[in-house]
Amino acid sequence: MSVVSIVKGNDPEVMVKEAIELLGGLASYVKPHQRIFIKPNVCGGVPGKPGSFTNLKVVTSTIELLQKMGVMISLVSLLKRFI
Repeated sequence: MSVVSIVKGNDPEVMVKEAIELLGGLASYVKPHQRIFIKPNVCGGVPGKPGSFTNLKVVTSTIELLQKMGVMISLVSLLKRFI
């Protein structure tokens, strides 16, 4: 069974922290010095449509929380180039 948390608000940093706390904290999922891979959905989506791609403030807040734990992070993004 999957576990999710849903948080509403206007401050992505606060919302990320609250959502993770509702899931039992990061220590429930990752250990210090563990290497993890993050692939946010930052390309595509519909401009101006919230929820169609991952807000960069959410990605940044998540990375900052993981770094405080000493987690090693690999971040990958497939950005489209428009000419």
